[in-house]
Amino acid sequence: MTENELLDELAKELIVPEIDKNEITANMLSIKTGISTRQALSILRKKEQDGLLKSRWVRGQYRKMLAFSKI
Repeated sequence: MTENELLDELAKELIVPEIDKNEITANMLSIKTGISTRQALSILRKKEQDGLLKSRWVRGQYRKMLAFSKI
């Protein structure tokens, strides 16, 4: 494996993807419903535990955040 191949491989692992159009964040749910972001995240996590949603890390405006989508 050459240095460039290793660099490309590592970059693919470390780059945080952007949010997809079929995903939402706790902040989006909070704005839409008027509940707190913490409460929205709790609801989304519970739905994930129940097997209704899945999550992944995505790039936000200032930091990475969890995005949720239907399974």
